[in-house]
Amino acid sequence: MTDGDARRLRILERARLLDRIVAVLEADERVVAAWLGGSLGRGTGDAWSDVDLWVIVADERMAAVGEGRRGFVAAVGPPVLIEEAPQNAPAGGAYLLVLYGGETGAQQVDWYWEPRSTARVPVGVRVLFDRVGVPPVPPAAPLGEGERAAALSDGVAVFWVAVLLAAKAVARGRAWAATRMMDWAVGSMAEVEWLLDHDVPAGHDDLKDAGIDGRWTFPSAAAGEQLALQKEIAGAMAGLAPRVAALGGAVPEEGARQVGAFLEVVDGGGRRASRGRPGAGAEAPQARVERTKSRRD
Repeated sequence: MTDGDARRLRILERARLLDRIVAVLEADERVVAAWLGGSLGRGTGDAWSDVDLWVIVADERMAAVGEGRRGFVAAVGPPVLIEEAPQNAPAGGAYLLVLYGGETGAQQVDWYWEPRSTARVPVGVRVLFDRVGVPPVPPAAPLGEGERAAALSDGVAVFWVAVLLAAKAVARGRAWAATRMMDWAVGSMAEVEWLLDHDVPAGHDDLKDAGIDGRWTFPSAAAGEQLALQKEIAGAMAGLAPRVAALGGAVPEEGARQVGAFLEVVDGGGRRASRGRPGAGAEAPQARVERTKSRRD
């Protein structure tokens, strides 16, 4: 299978999964509306995009839906991995990150459930259906002159702190820490750039839509090297699975297999990332990952 074939198949698999999801939601009388957020909602998705799914539930049914959320997501197909992250749940609602299997590896669906009374349709989403006329998100109130100045000041200060911490990480040979700090820095700069031209705070996707976010890439490693290292680390985690299971921990074997399959699709069948790193792969017996002791600043 060529790279292009794999990408087309992945998009087709996701479309079929979404068709099943919509059919299940439309048949559920507890669900009054649903929409897609993220890149698929904006119409800018690609083969790697996940599904950000918002499910609006009648208020009197929300508690039952939230309690039975694992059964809810299984109605569209067997999950290969489920991650609870309650901090991502809307107020009064629920959330699950779910992976579903496929020929091209795991497909991610972020499920958000929200009560009808608090739901508002954001800008830049794709409404799948709406039986009750959910109102739109009201326009953001403009910042006062002092509020805007304070936000700009905070963004500039955060930027320079992040650059300083990134430089420390570089000096200590901690490339990944440097990348994280630079990501923080460029994110702060993007917010400053936004506020220089707008008198309202940036919404969730405004920086992407404006072409500000994602403009800078910190060159920690070539893409092939990054993928090879991801496979190597995945192999190391797989090697820990027996010990996790022995202590009663859950090991999502099919989920791990699906993620490994996805890495191969991204890698174009493993040809590119394997160059220059012989022996690196999903079944590597141990990761040669630099472990640094924590240092005080």
